[in-house]
Amino acid sequence: RFRRPGRSAPPDAAGTAFRGLDRRLGLDSLQIRQIRSLRSRHLQQTRTLDSAIRRQRLELLEGRLQASQRDAALSDSFLDEQSARYDSVAAHMIRLERLNLQHIEDIRALLDENQRDVFDRNITRMFTTP
Repeated sequence: RFRRPGRSAPPDAAGTAFRGLDRRLGLDSLQIRQIRSLRSRHLQQTRTLDSAIRRQRLELLEGRLQASQRDAALSDSFLDEQSARYDSVAAHMIRLERLNLQHIEDIRALLDENQRDVFDRNITRMFTTP
């Protein structure tokens, strides 16, 4: 099912993954407040990019569907336009991944050595579990 512009994104999977991490890490109240602040800022940044990616992907899909419905040969200009959109989506996805990795580094900077070890194991599991 395709998402229409303006519809909300699915629940925050990373937020779910971070739930309970404060107990596993033994965070103090200051660390919890700092991480919540980081998370809030991170979500604002990533939602903007996610929205742009979704909009561009929808435009790509609609362009393909319209071209298929016309049953016309795909012109060079259409393919160039589509290629530019793919490049834009890819650039946004790279930026999104960089923001995610920076967010992890920002959290790690707030932790002591023992907490970082636990955090690293948990975050590695998040990245490697399908």
